[in-house]
Amino acid sequence: MNDTAIKVEHVSKVYRAGRKISVNALRDVSLEIKKGEIFALLGPNGAGKTTLMKILLGLVFPTAGSAAILEYSVLDCRSRRNVGYLPEQPSLPSAMVLPAFLKFSGKLSGVAEPALSRRADELISRFRLSETRSLPLSKFSKGMLRLAGITQALINDPQILMLDEPSDGLDPAARLVLRETLKSFRDRGKTVFLNSHLLLEVEIIADRAAIMKDGRIIRTGTMAELTATDDTYTVKVRNDLPAGIQQLLSHLKIVSGDGMTTVEAGSIAELNRVIDLLRAAGVSIENTGRRHVSLEESYISITKERDDE
Repeated sequence: MNDTAIKVEHVSKVYRAGRKISVNALRDVSLEIKKGEIFALLGPNGAGKTTLMKILLGLVFPTAGSAAILEYSVLDCRSRRNVGYLPEQPSLPSAMVLPAFLKFSGKLSGVAEPALSRRADELISRFRLSETRSLPLSKFSKGMLRLAGITQALINDPQILMLDEPSDGLDPAARLVLRETLKSFRDRGKTVFLNSHLLLEVEIIADRAAIMKDGRIIRTGTMAELTATDDTYTVKVRNDLPAGIQQLLSHLKIVSGDGMTTVEAGSIAELNRVIDLLRAAGVSIENTGRRHVSLEESYISITKERDDE
């Protein structure tokens, strides 16, 4: 069974304005997203994130390369049958109330009654929009409009959910509901593909991410892979270190708290020396590995490396 949800192969996109002016929005982008994962696309403004999403949705055509959703080429309308989409700036029908809007959207996606009404009611309740049922969308706040757009993307219970800046304008409580919803969606074997500038949210929810810059993907990995440092290793033990070991390792950074002690080493050789000393002293090692930083710190470092190149 093919477990690939989205596949992008050597996709480039050039926007042309006149004979001499052109913009390379995407440059030889290749990407594979699995079924049952939350995948985030990160990068500065103008990196090409939205262009890539629009190509996957058939809204923009690639200049070169190919892409597929659930094994259908994005040039085939069948690739969009099982997709829910939230654009970065959705334009919603201002005169409609939310239940009518969701039923209209569901009918366009082929959802029939009575399942459509049940699904609309469930989503309105889940995202705590029940008190807005009789309000036209023109009366919604920015955050409420965002939630309305998210419910629209979910109305047909798609296999793949594409979200462009889904947390923009949401308060902490709404972000929590969104996180729980996306995790539940993922746990049912479905796929979430999102763009976001809110790196803390991405770090909490995403399984993997790709970082884009200047139309290229410069790094892809799991959250653990993207946040691991290249030059610092850690050894963790329970409780405090014996005084004699602490003295021998006094030149290294040692952090204690919550019943754990972490020793940081600057190289593999130093890591092995720490491990040897701890074992010789009969200290049980809890785990070892690379030191991790926040996704935001890692993102800044990775994009800066590309600037330096």
